[in-house]
Amino acid sequence: MITFAEVTVQTQEIMTIVTQTVVFPILILFIGIILGVIIKNASMSLGKAIELDVHVQTAINQPIPATELLAGLFAAITYGSAVILALLQAGILLLAAQIVGGFLLILGILGGLLGLKDYVQSLWLNKNDLLGKTITVQNIKGTVIEEKRTGVLIQSTTGQKIFIPYKQLQ
Repeated sequence: MITFAEVTVQTQEIMTIVTQTVVFPILILFIGIILGVIIKNASMSLGKAIELDVHVQTAINQPIPATELLAGLFAAITYGSAVILALLQAGILLLAAQIVGGFLLILGILGGLLGLKDYVQSLWLNKNDLLGKTITVQNIKGTVIEEKRTGVLIQSTTGQKIFIPYKQLQ
């Protein structure tokens, strides 16, 4: 038979787990959002007070909203830190890192495959031996004078040398 004391102990253990894995992470995220807004507003005020945009524009001769960019960066760092701390508190930081890492790996593989597709395509087109042939691409007519890894160099009828990527030869 279960005693009242055992039920109380189990309830306290469950509440501790819930507090540590749910309540604290949500509280950390909430505080992180508030801090991010405060930091962004303080950065904007400071940037305007020291006329950061004017100094940056003078230095590089380009109108760049440096104050807004830096304030946004500081806020993003604060938000990201809050997310990391919340995941750490919830005990799922490793899982989240594995998910994000896997996603980045998939993006890298897809990017590599897209680049490889163009390279393989250029190898296949390169075997067609275009050297010396006259081609027309986008109203530009010329004779292929050199084949490169990613395209061909043609000499137009006006004598101008123009590089044409293999992508445009299809």
